Amino acid sequence: MNNKDLIALFEKLYSLGNYKEMIDKAEVLLKDNPENYFLWNTIAVAEKNLGNTEKAIQIHEDNIKREKNNFVAYGNLANIYKVQGKLNKAVKYYEKTLEINPSAADAINNLGVTYEEIGDTNKAKKYFEKAVKLNPNNRSANYNLGNLYRSSSLYDKAIDYYQRSKGLDISESHMLECYYYLGMKEEFYKLLKSLTSKNEYNPLIACLSSHATCVDDIEDDYPFCPNPLNYIYHSNLLDEGLIDENFIDSLNNSIDTIEVSLKKQPLLINGRQSAGNVFNINNPIIQKLNNIISKKIEFYKKLFVEDNIALIKYWPERYTNLGWFVEMDEEGSLKTHIHKRGWVSGSFYLKMPKDKKKDEGNIFFTLDGADYPKGKKEPYQFENKIIDLKIGDIVLFPSSLFHGTIPIKSKEQRRCFAFDISPHI
Repeated sequence: MNNKDLIALFEKLYSLGNYKEMIDKAEVLLKDNPENYFLWNTIAVAEKNLGNTEKAIQIHEDNIKREKNNFVAYGNLANIYKVQGKLNKAVKYYEKTLEINPSAADAINNLGVTYEEIGDTNKAKKYFEKAVKLNPNNRSANYNLGNLYRSSSLYDKAIDYYQRSKGLDISESHMLECYYYLGMKEEFYKLLKSLTSKNEYNPLIACLSSHATCVDDIEDDYPFCPNPLNYIYHSNLLDEGLIDENFIDSLNNSIDTIEVSLKKQPLLINGRQSAGNVFNINNPIIQKLNNIISKKIEFYKKLFVEDNIALIKYWPERYTNLGWFVEMDEEGSLKTHIHKRGWVSGSFYLKMPKDKKKDEGNIFFTLDGADYPKGKKEPYQFENKIIDLKIGDIVLFPSSLFHGTIPIKSKEQRRCFAFDISPHI
């Protein structure tokens, strides 16, 4: 089998999620060529996707020993550290990749993404523009530039870049959002109809459709999750006997001690949010929580299995659990938002002020947010719901539903572990 056929084979297995088969085939081929860094890289990529992150890191490090200028191994190490939320390490390895190969397009683009997560949008823009200059048809870099301009409320510019990245991730959904912000109702409803006809389902389209139909007093025909407030699940893991106080103490201690960067989060007031996916960190307490959440997600799906909505009917065959922690101090709050790349989202509560008054620190849900244009509607005309929280609570809900945190007046800290199931696109 020549190299071209070999690459095509592993790319196909990767796209199907057959990571164990990737490893098996690569190991067979390594018997005849034990120093082949491409085969070792293939195994490392598969191990990472199987959750064996530390094993993947070791293989990439061994690959660098085999060939010190192996920019692919440096790039893959950077990718792992970025996902783990170790952003400074990620920057270091992306820069090493580009030192060896200045035209490594993925590393240039991913370095921009990392700087964006750190909060340095100027550096992020610099690297996205560099990637586009190298290849004007680089859809990932165009998409990321679109996101930067959209975040800066430069919606016309954002649309231009989303046009260049059509078909990638949720570029058309973001274009739909830009039309909505600009009040371009004709273009908005035309694109919404097109996306609906293609069975394009994601939380952002659902949120926009729900908001627009409320503003315009028309029927919501987008079937992802009409009436999302009816799909909030609330329970307490302590009351269910799934965990005990020791587990919560251990999890709080793990969060206090793990090596993870903080993410720039403009919606968060007087608080902190971890970067990357904390579930990718090899910590037994965090992995136990991941298992508990996975079971709760399956329970949630079964709870609504009889409902004829796309949220359940088109439940993703392959998805990743994404997890991060959010802390708030006195006067802390989190503005309303949705999880655009999720499907079902949730939060698990580790610390709540003991002396909290009324609804402070509680999570609230609403059909309005993100400063979407409301027409003649007032905020109170959008339905909302508040969940009273205590330590050990878990809340699950459609990722399309706006939610936020009521400001904390107490001097005690509020901490939760937030999570999404994120479909593989």
